[in-house]
Parts: sequence; structure tokens; C-alpha cells
Amino acid sequence: VWAGTGESAQQLQQAKTLFRVGAQAFGLGQYEAAIQAFEEAARLAPRPGMFFSLAQAQRRQYPIDHNPKTLQAGMANYRRYLAQVPKGGRRTEAAEALAELELIASRLPIEQGDADARPAAASRRTRLMVSSPAPGAEVWVDGERLSGAPLITELAPGKHGVRVSAPGHFDEERQIVAAEGGIVALDLSPREK
Repeated sequence: VWAGTGESAQQLQQAKTLFRVGAQAFGLGQYEAAIQAFEEAARLAPRPGMFFSLAQAQRRQYPIDHNPKTLQAGMANYRRYLAQVPKGGRRTEAAEALAELELIASRLPIEQGDADARPAAASRRTRLMVSSPAPGAEVWVDGERLSGAPLITELAPGKHGVRVSAPGHFDEERQIVAAEGGIVALDLSPREK
């Protein structure tokens, strides 16, 4: 799934982390955050599975936001997946989902200029996504406990301190810089004591 060319080891690792936290956001029903994570992961390491996951999140987000650009983006990503996976994989599921979205799109009124509009990227909020495999892991940001892992939250751009603590483990800390409209994805694994 991850074999490819052109990416550095660091880009590939970041793409994997983004994909994991995107999948967690998807599982929590936070489709907008999942879209943002999958878009960034696909930018770093374009793989067919990335486009499938991105399309799935866009398909789930459309009934929430009713944004035709979300619908268009989902269709485009299913098509991209189908073009890159000529047989096998999740082609049947992708083709069925694409047909469903095309039917919805056919019922929408076409506004002037919409036919040529490029699909919009996910809402560019500044987000922090933290996951951890440690049982009972809690996430702290700037000295304040926010939640258990996984954490998906918006935060102000700038420097922040992130700490993951878990019973029976040493705390794992990172200093991050969150860019305006960017996403910081961390997968922190505290060492056992």
C-alpha cells in the first residue's frame, strides 16, 4: 500500500501519521477533519487508497454541509481511485459510491460557473490531531488536559506544547508550530516504565 517513489522517508512517515489520524477522525464522525488529514496525506504520498479514503470522507460530509463542491470532490476522488486501480481492490465499492453521488449531483441545479468550478479543499481550519496506542492515554496541550487519545481539535496558529501521558508510561512531549489553516498530526507512543 505504501510502496512508491518520489517521497522522502520523512514525507512517507508524515503521510502515514496523517492517514492514521484521518481514519480516527472518520471513525469519530469528524469528516471535515478526516478530509483535511487525507488531503494532506495524499499530497505527501499520493496512493489509490488515499483517494478512496478521501472520497469516502467527502461522501459522508456532503449530507452534513450540502456543499456541491464536497460532492464534486468526492466524485473526482472516486474516479481517481478507479483510474489507478484497474481491477480488484475496492473497485466495486468505489463504483457504487460514485454512481450514488452522480445520481445526487444530477438532481442538483447547476449554478452559473459551477460546471467548471474546481472542487474545494476541506475547510482550512488550524487543527491538531494526536493519537497514541498507549491504553488510557490523555492529551495535554499547553498544560491543559483536553481529552483522551485520539484528540482532534482546532487550535490557534503558533507554538504549542503537546504532552501525552498514560498510566505506567513515561510522558511523551513535543513542541509544535501550527501554521494558519494547517494540520499537525502526531502519533505519540510513550515508553513503558
